[in-house]
Amino acid sequence: MATCEEESCSNFQSVICLHCMGRLCIDHMGVHQTTLFNKIQQVKDEVNEVSTVLVNASNAITEERTKEEKKWKKWRSEKIADIEREYVERIGRIRNRQQVLAELELELNQRLKDQVQQPLEEMLSKKSVNRQLLDTIQTTLDKIKKDSDSLKWKDDQVKTGNEIKVNKQAKNEQQSSENSATTTTTTNTTPTTVKVKAWKPRNYFFTLFRDIGKESHTRINQYIQTEMKNEDSMEQYGLITLVYSYLTTWHQTKAKHERYAELILKKHITTIKQYINGNQCQRKVLIAMQFFDDFLKKKDSSHADMMNMLLYFFSTHQCISLSDVIDWYQNDTFVDLILKQKVNKEWAEPFFKQNAHRTVLTEVTSVSSTSSTSNLNEEENNLSVTKTRENVRMRKPFKKLVKFFKDISLTNDQAIHKYVQMQYSSKVKHRVIMIVRTYLKAWNDSSSEKNTSLLLKKISAIKHYQSDKNFQAQILFAIEVFLSENKKNDVWQIEVISILFQLFLEQNCLDKESIMKWYNNGHIYNEIYYKQTKDYARAFVERLIDLD
Repeated sequence: MATCEEESCSNFQSVICLHCMGRLCIDHMGVHQTTLFNKIQQVKDEVNEVSTVLVNASNAITEERTKEEKKWKKWRSEKIADIEREYVERIGRIRNRQQVLAELELELNQRLKDQVQQPLEEMLSKKSVNRQLLDTIQTTLDKIKKDSDSLKWKDDQVKTGNEIKVNKQAKNEQQSSENSATTTTTTNTTPTTVKVKAWKPRNYFFTLFRDIGKESHTRINQYIQTEMKNEDSMEQYGLITLVYSYLTTWHQTKAKHERYAELILKKHITTIKQYINGNQCQRKVLIAMQFFDDFLKKKDSSHADMMNMLLYFFSTHQCISLSDVIDWYQNDTFVDLILKQKVNKEWAEPFFKQNAHRTVLTEVTSVSSTSSTSNLNEEENNLSVTKTRENVRMRKPFKKLVKFFKDISLTNDQAIHKYVQMQYSSKVKHRVIMIVRTYLKAWNDSSSEKNTSLLLKKISAIKHYQSDKNFQAQILFAIEVFLSENKKNDVWQIEVISILFQLFLEQNCLDKESIMKWYNNGHIYNEIYYKQTKDYARAFVERLIDLD
């Protein structure tokens, strides 16, 4: 009879365990099977743990692989963008170089025709030989042949382009000397003036200035640093090229998209301004405007109005100063150090006429003014000095009065006066503040096409009230309120206050002294509005001080 395999078991009845084929008695069979199942579960848990480790490792590998792929995809995109950028720059350089070579070829052909072929034909037709003239023709021909060696395509495009331009300028100077020699029968005569070089706009600048995106300034500056060297550097004549290209881009765009052209003008004035440092740079801006005016004469019949507007625009943004323009215009003997000749000033005449009075001190102007105006100025000055504060009832601009101001018909002033008289039938104190505020609101609400007309045509409705007490002080306060209630951005505030001060000065509604005392002595009506406005007037006031 089989016995149990457990050592301590005395039970002689046993059975065979089906799991391990061992002999166990009935008493020990249950315990044995439980132990086996526990071992199986332990192994299963280990299997699950290993499986989890493998899955996690696989996920980690996938994540790292994805990161690497993204990294190199980004690297690939950046490299492609760099390659594309460099390609565009290289193509631009090639085209610029091609344009320079084409211009040189045309110039050589023109010289050959005018100074060699035509004189020879004349001698042949007249059947007379001028030995000295023939020698001059031969010398000119030899120089043209020598200069034609520059018509070669070289790999170093930047150096080649600059060398060609420098050579071309030198040839122009030599040619001026030769032309003088032919007329005075001597080849060594020094010319009285140097032939003017017309710096032409760069075609690639057109593309750069048409871009008004966030990075447009950076791209223009990068192009200037990498492409404009030697003669075309900002220290030399590059500023002329830059301003001329800027204005030409604006004009070409204006013909088709006037609104977009205005955005170009306002966006890139800061790009121009950063390269203006000192009077010499301001003179280069005027030279660029001179070239642009010559260009406009052939393209646009309204070039005089455009140039006048641009002078105000550059002046407002401190690219040129009023005093510098006026001084330049008044100097009859002025010969530009860059152009080496007297400058045509006709295009600046309207600007000069409108601003020449600013070079005269207020005291001189007041001598010729009427006694009533003198008393008015004296009264206002006393108020400014003592800083007498007056309570002003702040009301919103009258809607009906705004409507009257928006109507720019010349017969509408009477309607304004009747309405003002009705509103201020009992008290006329501070009515100029409301009139000017309403006038400025109408101007601000009008479309850009009507803005200028409204400002000029309706100023008479304000001048009608010059006999009111503190007339100038009320105008200044109305401007304070207008700017404080129509905040847009700092650039807008500076530009608008300059436009308004300039307008009221020109129309004799304000004088220089009243503006200076307002700026230096503080507010009369409201300190908050004054503080919000004063800083924006700093640039304009500094220009007024410069005029002294």
